[in-house]
Amino acid sequence: MSEYLAKLSDALSSIENLPYLPLVFLSCIVMGWLLKRWSRYPNGCIPFAVVIMGVLNTCLLSLPMPQGELLVAWLIRKSLIGLIVGFLAWTAHAQVLKRITGYVAGGRKKEDE
Repeated sequence: MSEYLAKLSDALSSIENLPYLPLVFLSCIVMGWLLKRWSRYPNGCIPFAVVIMGVLNTCLLSLPMPQGELLVAWLIRKSLIGLIVGFLAWTAHAQVLKRITGYVAGGRKKEDE
């Protein structure tokens, strides 16, 4: 049991030491996947929610605002970065992870053979 806890602690430490953009990317993918699994949430709104989550997480997880920089300029720059990361996460999920989960969940489809 103590070995398992040590491995878990090491994994959490490695995640904690990641830069904030990969964490934002991964959190957007996880949120999109969870929203997809939630049957009451409309599928057409998932891209919007993922992109907005990218903006919010980027603003919350980024480094503190440098001295001398205007708050509006900092927020606009971080929001644009968050939009890009959220859009990339949504695109990655739509193009790559959908295929992976299809193989894991049900094997190959007849169209793929």
